[in-house]
Amino acid sequence: MNYTEYKDNLKKLNISSLELMKILEMNEKTPATNWRRKNEIPKVIELFLETLWRLPEDDRVLFLHHKLKAIV
Repeated sequence: MNYTEYKDNLKKLNISSLELMKILEMNEKTPATNWRRKNEIPKVIELFLETLWRLPEDDRVLFLHHKLKAIV
């Protein structure tokens, strides 16, 4: 997955890169500084996004809502 595909996936999930980094407890600057420059997303992030997409929509929305609520 390249950086553009990553950003497109986040738009479809209706979350920002910052929110995803908070959910995963990663440095919020990692996507912008490392992934964009290399135009490559780590496989573990790609797998996480794929797993989210495989969840039924209701489960996916509840998961994201719960995680985002916990970080606010």
